[in-house]
Amino acid sequence: MKKKLGGYIAATALAAGGTLVATASPALAAGACDQTNSTVGACFDYASGTYARADFYMNRTVDSSYAHFRVWMKVNGGAWQLVKDNGNTVAGRNCCWNLAVAGNPQRWQTGQTKVTLYTSAWVEHTTSISPIVSFFA
Repeated sequence: MKKKLGGYIAATALAAGGTLVATASPALAAGACDQTNSTVGACFDYASGTYARADFYMNRTVDSSYAHFRVWMKVNGGAWQLVKDNGNTVAGRNCCWNLAVAGNPQRWQTGQTKVTLYTSAWVEHTTSISPIVSFFA
């Protein structure tokens, strides 16, 4: 059963244009990052437990045109939920914000992350949305 479940997760994550990461533990992590925006890449991932995680990669030097950010997550096609407001952008990885996703009973779900960068005057500059990730929680 584990092998079949792992194969389904891998096929789903890869079909969504994301990545699949096997962790050191027996659990599998599914995750994906936006590769289409050269400035910022929003990422969504789920490893295990009750929370999914959002993060993003800032692929350029920060200046006044990319000073602040907001991060949203959504699960199962629902509304975007703000998980980080009023962030100050740094180059490289910006991490981590969580959203409760535990199901009772456990079930297949989908999730995404959206990151919007703003100028120092809080004018919207660019947005990155991760691919849809399927996970079992």
